[in-house]
Amino acid sequence: WYPDVPRWIWILSIIFFIGAMNLCNVRVFGEMEFWLSLIKVVAIIAMMAAGAGIIFFGFGHSFPATGLENLWSHGGFAPHGWQGIIASLGIVMFAFGGVEIIGVTAAEAQNPKKVIPQAINTIPLRIILFYVCTLAVLMAIFPWNSFGEQGSPFVLIFDGLGIPAAATVLN
Repeated sequence: WYPDVPRWIWILSIIFFIGAMNLCNVRVFGEMEFWLSLIKVVAIIAMMAAGAGIIFFGFGHSFPATGLENLWSHGGFAPHGWQGIIASLGIVMFAFGGVEIIGVTAAEAQNPKKVIPQAINTIPLRIILFYVCTLAVLMAIFPWNSFGEQGSPFVLIFDGLGIPAAATVLN
């Protein structure tokens, strides 16, 4: 972004921004959380749509049409055994934390008998959409043994499509 600005200034600015967000009243905090979450959800859905275009049609200047062969090439699924997958489960569980908030939401909902079952029933759909499908798209575009070498795969997809502003928003 701005290489002349020391990194500690960015870190301190983010800490102050998050601290200021937490000091706002509940309505303002909820509104900011809504908009920041919306940016994240829209970015993930846009990445999946763009990724599908890359996989099947080769959109962008950096990507040929990869098809689904990266899912099976390079040794296939779990080429080094299940130990890595099992070791990652703790991180995965942490990433999906927050489901317990449904109980807190029940106290604040106007019609909890209707809203809470709907929220609980959509959890598997959200897991499939935001975790499984996202990873499938990323693994179909980038071979599993090349992750982490060039940066965030989300940013690489948008950069390869010629949308550098998306990289700034995602970072």
